[in-house]
Amino acid sequence: AGFTLTGAGITSGGVVTGVVASTGVVTIAGTITTLTATKYVFTAPCYTGLNSSSPSNTGANEVSGGTYGRQATTFGLPVAGVKTSTNAQNFTNMPAVTVGYFTYWSALTTGTYYGGGALSASLTVPAGATVAALTGALATVVGG
Repeated sequence: AGFTLTGAGITSGGVVTGVVASTGVVTIAGTITTLTATKYVFTAPCYTGLNSSSPSNTGANEVSGGTYGRQATTFGLPVAGVKTSTNAQNFTNMPAVTVGYFTYWSALTTGTYYGGGALSASLTVPAGATVAALTGALATVVGG
C-alpha cells in the first residue's frame, strides 16, 4: 500500500490502498476510466536523506539540525537497469556538517530504509547552506 499506480485508464489519484497477496487483488483510490491489457507502473514513495558517515545497513548517521529534512524523490523508467531522479532536491538551512552519503527512505520521517551509497565526493557544508541535487543527479539500480 502507498504505491502510486500509473498506466492506461488511470486518470488521477492512482494510489494503491491495499494488496491481498493470496488473491492478487489490488485496491486503488482515484479515478479509473478503463483498464486495458497493458503495463502498469507501481511507484513506491521515496525520500532522499543525507548522512555524515556510512549509513551501514540501517540508515544510521543521518544529518540532523537546522531545518534539514528528507526530500521527496521521484524516478523515471529504468534505462539499462538504472533509474534516475526526475525532480530536484533542495536541503535548505543545513547544519554545519560534512556529508559523504545519501540514503533512500519510504517516508519523510522514520519509515523503511531502502538503501543508499557514497557521494562521489564528500561535501563540507556550512551552517545555513543549501545542498541541492539537480534533476537526474540521483540514481538507483532497478530493484534497489
